Formats: sequence, C-alpha cells, structure tokens
Amino acid sequence: MKLLSTLDREFIHRSLGRKPSKKELNILYQLIQPVLAERELLPPQFIKQIGQTNQDIQFEIRQIKESGDWAKPSYLIRDCVLQGFWPSQISFIWLFHPTKACLNKVHNSEIALTSNFSPIISHHVSKDAPKKKSGQVILVAIMDKKRILKKVTQGQLIGYFKIPKPGKTLMNEKRILDILTQSDRFVTGFSLNGRIGDDLGRLLSIIPNNASIDFSFPEKYKKGEGIVISEGVSDHDLKRKFAEFGYDYNRIG
Repeated sequence: MKLLSTLDREFIHRSLGRKPSKKELNILYQLIQPVLAERELLPPQFIKQIGQTNQDIQFEIRQIKESGDWAKPSYLIRDCVLQGFWPSQISFIWLFHPTKACLNKVHNSEIALTSNFSPIISHHVSKDAPKKKSGQVILVAIMDKKRILKKVTQGQLIGYFKIPKPGKTLMNEKRILDILTQSDRFVTGFSLNGRIGDDLGRLLSIIPNNASIDFSFPEKYKKGEGIVISEGVSDHDLKRKFAEFGYDYNRIG
C-alpha cells in the first residue's frame, strides 16, 4: 500500500462515503497499482512524451543484478504480441546510473533477442541518478498499430491458454503472433500478471461500458499466460490452431 498517498486515501474515503475495509482497499490497490507505480517512478518529462503520442504503450519495471543479468524474466514483448504486434520501439529508463559494461551487456542482449523484428532501442538515465551496480529499470514498449484494429464489443469470446516462461529466445512469442495474425477471429489480448486484481482490472479496462461480461478466471494460473478475445459464435478454429503448437486453449467467457 506504500504507493497510496494520503490524498489517495482521502479520495477513496469520500467516494465510498465511509472508510474502506482492508480487503476492499487491497483489491482496489491491485487494480490501480500499475498506474501508481508509473506515477512514482516514471520521470515527468517521459510521462508527458508518452501522453502526446498516438501509439500504444506498455511498460514493465525490472530488477537488474550486479552481473548485468535480469533478476526475473520479462513479459513486456509477450504482452505486445498478445495484442497482435511486435513493439516498434523499446526504451530503457534507468533509475540508477549503470556501469558501462552493464549498459552494453543489456543493449547487446536486447539487440540479439529482438533481431527478428528490429525495434528502435534507446536508453535514458537521469543526471541525478545514483551510481550503482544494480537496481531498477523501467522498460517502455511502443507499438505502431498500422493495421485496422477490431473493436471489443458485446457477444465476443474470452479464451485463456498456458504459455511457458520466456526463455533466451522469443520462440513462443513468434508462434503466438503467427497464430493470432492468421486468425480472422482474433480481436485483442494481453499477458496475465498473476494477480487477480491486476488481471481483472486489465480485462475490464478493454471492455466497453455498454457491454456485459460473463466469465471466470481459472482456479490456478501463472504470470505470463495469455488472455485472448475473439469474435464469432465459436472459437473452435482458434483452439485448434493453438493445439497444433502444443498450447492448451480454453474458453472462459
């Protein structure tokens, strides 16, 4: 709850007309945590820059070790792929001043990883950032959505499928993008965060206000697994295509 300011808590209290319970506050916090994290960590000038573009933005906060290796896998590119696109640009906003060796290692690794679609890769370090050997980095992915997008509307289907954790290559991401772009039923999707509050908020944010929703999250799921929205009365063809590559796809709404 550390990202909630006193003003945030007062606003929630006034909106509800009462003090929220701990459970209510926890669910609300999970829903808005990505926005709070962005407010806390992104430099103001970069937020302004993002706001002035017409492109879709995804971001992820990652921890890098002293060796120059990431502490955990990244799901940023996967999230773009599940929307049907490779990112056209990936920016690294360093919250500390890394060593030259660390910066070069990250840059060269990213170039090799993304050689299939070759996005623009840039790095940003604040002048007053502390010099450290490890710390946090904000990754921002920008997608150029050149093709005509289908809208999320009433009567569409929601599917869920399991995906292994990202590895040293983008093999799964390449396969998934091929499946989605070749399907005339695909509308959009996203990568699950692993926390039901975040994932519920993400799903509700892309569903129009005039549409109702009937769905149930799987009892157990992991971060990085996928949600896909498709149109039509059946998603049998999409399920078959996923099965061809070994992915277990199931309709959940």
